Amino acid sequence: MQLFLAWLVHDSPSRTHTLARLRGAQAGFRLHGFKLDIPPSQWILDVLSGPGLDAPLVTTQTGGRIRAGVAHPVIAAGIATVLVTGVEPLALASMPWEALSPQNDALRLTWHPPHRTLILASQVTTRTPATTAVFYVPAAARPLLQAARHFSRSAPGHRPAGRLFAATPFSNERIAAAAANCKILLPSRRSLQGMWQTRVYLHPG
Repeated sequence: MQLFLAWLVHDSPSRTHTLARLRGAQAGFRLHGFKLDIPPSQWILDVLSGPGLDAPLVTTQTGGRIRAGVAHPVIAAGIATVLVTGVEPLALASMPWEALSPQNDALRLTWHPPHRTLILASQVTTRTPATTAVFYVPAAARPLLQAARHFSRSAPGHRPAGRLFAATPFSNERIAAAAANCKILLPSRRSLQGMWQTRVYLHPG
């Protein structure tokens, strides 16, 4: 459900358009006997973050600027991932391979609040509740993420790690500098707990 809604609004030109699309989805599900709960309108318009609200759209032009300005595939993918999610680069460094779908069209990120790191879903326990957010990956960003996955899996000594960005550690500063070289402004750092898509629920109406 998160992926469907994120896809629905990822290219919205404004928060108002995003709210209208989400309300339209609610109406559509209601016609089929389901109730879709989304955050209150005022939260979407003024408070929450995420696709269609304050996440920049990764276009073909953006992808081209990243490829032209960054030679290393992992650093390039890091920029694209920050644009798609808004999560700080340092937190993304531990993202597992399985967080990226086989078709490279979705990212599933799990946030572990006590340590503020992304971890495997299997490591989450009832004592340490986590927040999971699913993001739609625009077509222009998919080749960059696929290249990073291939590079990390091919790098000697990194195969057992199972991390998408294992082959090349990076910091917030390194990704910011690479983005600046591409003349790309990164979004402000956000917590997954503030993403609207973590607050949607679908149940029989």
